[in-house]
Amino acid sequence: MVAGGLLAVDALLRVLLLPRGSVEKGKGARLGDILLSRSIAIPALAVALAAAAWGVVEPLLPAHLLKAASAGAGSVGLLFTIAAAVSGLSAPLVGSVAERAGVKTTMCLGTVATAAALPLLTAFSGVALVGIALALVSLSFSFLINPASAELGNAVERRGMHCYAAAYAVYNIAYSVGMMGAGAFAAAMSPRVGVARIFLCTSGALLVCLPLVLLADRDPNQSTVEGRNP
Repeated sequence: MVAGGLLAVDALLRVLLLPRGSVEKGKGARLGDILLSRSIAIPALAVALAAAAWGVVEPLLPAHLLKAASAGAGSVGLLFTIAAAVSGLSAPLVGSVAERAGVKTTMCLGTVATAAALPLLTAFSGVALVGIALALVSLSFSFLINPASAELGNAVERRGMHCYAAAYAVYNIAYSVGMMGAGAFAAAMSPRVGVARIFLCTSGALLVCLPLVLLADRDPNQSTVEGRNP
């Protein structure tokens, strides 16, 4: 009921507050060009990595806490609520770091930090310490996914196009693939190898993909929008 009420308020605000007017028409792009563009594919990869990391945590950590730490459902819900709040409140910090250090550096920092924080979820037995570790994972997740989503819009602008819907469709697909793939992997492997090893494997996968995130940059053949810095 609460979620439904929030959705209703959101829909009403969109109708009342979003500006009306004609949509600016600009240069479009073929889907193949978007998918093969390095400036879009690399941020999409970062989105998939972030979704995969969180997609492993969501199904496995609650069951682990209920079993290993004897935590109640209310405690588990509170931990995830705090983690979500940490992610939301960290947005200004992530934006400030991205402006100063650059999007690529911030995504790399988020990748390494997420890889380092994931094993901490099973390193402690106390609920409070696990909650701190989960908050660190959530914070690291923001450093990875927030700059990646912003970079998709920047890539469209640098090309002088207005195909934002297509670029963010790639974002949604990448997030869904990462989340569902990691969830399926976690469900299939956790009974065999255990939660701690799955978190370690996920950390290793993030570090293996780090060189690909380092490639995030402008395409060599990208044109700069007139009046805008590269």
